[in-house]
Amino acid sequence: MTFAFGWAVWKKPSQFLMSVVKTLPLLLLVSLLIASVEELIFRGVFKDFLSQDYNIWLTAIISSAIFAVLHLIWERKNTIPQLPGLFLMGMVLFYCVYLLNGNLSMAIGIHGGWVVTLATLDTLDLYEYNTDANPWLWGCKERPLGSVAGMFILLLTLSIVQYFLA
Repeated sequence: MTFAFGWAVWKKPSQFLMSVVKTLPLLLLVSLLIASVEELIFRGVFKDFLSQDYNIWLTAIISSAIFAVLHLIWERKNTIPQLPGLFLMGMVLFYCVYLLNGNLSMAIGIHGGWVVTLATLDTLDLYEYNTDANPWLWGCKERPLGSVAGMFILLLTLSIVQYFLA
């Protein structure tokens, strides 16, 4: 089944249900662990440390920039185009913590949801891009935040959070 104006195709692997049953519990656990650790560090410890010397929005900018840049440790080639998206992701997650007066639960949930979704799509190889697709518009398989569509998802999340919490 195609989507995104025909620039991407959903693939249904053989033994789909069995693949999900075998893979999803581990992906959920790893995603929750990643989200919890990153949120504790960047929206917990860094926020508290930086807010002693800076106002809340400069704290958000600095911690989000560090969050984005430190993702270069894992994979530079695929991360460089995603730096603006990772920065925006950090700002969205920071805003969640700000709206909940320092409570990390929503940021952990949203971050974990994003990670488990991407990990599931990639691990089970559930989609592929048409060669005619514009990578800057729809992204690449290894660079979901390096595109207009990735930034749109982050802004949509921000809008939903703003609507329900602000």
